[in-house]
Amino acid sequence: MAQKKINIDNNIWLEVLLENENKLFERIEIRGLVYHELKSTPSRIAIRKAVSQAYNKDISSVFVKSIQTSYGQGLSNVHIHVYNTPEFAKKYEMKYIVERNGGYTLEG
Repeated sequence: MAQKKINIDNNIWLEVLLENENKLFERIEIRGLVYHELKSTPSRIAIRKAVSQAYNKDISSVFVKSIQTSYGQGLSNVHIHVYNTPEFAKKYEMKYIVERNGGYTLEG
């Protein structure tokens, strides 16, 4: 599978390493690396916005499960779920993950 590069901000991008379609939960599970050399780790909201645009999905269908930043390297491992519809996200995504991501519509 070809790797994708998703721009998040100026000199910050996400490289998709693994993209797995989970038909049971109607979502795409993404594993990737966020490159942010000499910058702070991007927010979950910034990553959600970039991924929702790249996959042409509503932002309420995209949730960042985890961000693990390597100390002093400007590199973070991310795990993201991209649901087919917001209804599936509401059905399957844990409440604390939704809250960490700023809610369904970024308003709570």
